[in-house]
Amino acid sequence: MFKLACKDLGADCDFEAQGATKEEAMEMMMKHATEAHPEKMEEMKDMPEAEVSAMMMGKMQEMA
Repeated sequence: MFKLACKDLGADCDFEAQGATKEEAMEMMMKHATEAHPEKMEEMKDMPEAEVSAMMMGKMQEMA
């Protein structure tokens, strides 16, 4: 299992996306961010997708 927290990405939010794979956790985070943090998504719209993915993967934590 993997998790990615909004706080790890700089947001003042307690949401944590969890998934069996890194990709699943990232997909859940993107869905949440789009719905709950549209302003952050707007700030990131000009970033290359690979850069956004790398940033999120770098913050991803493997759960025991």
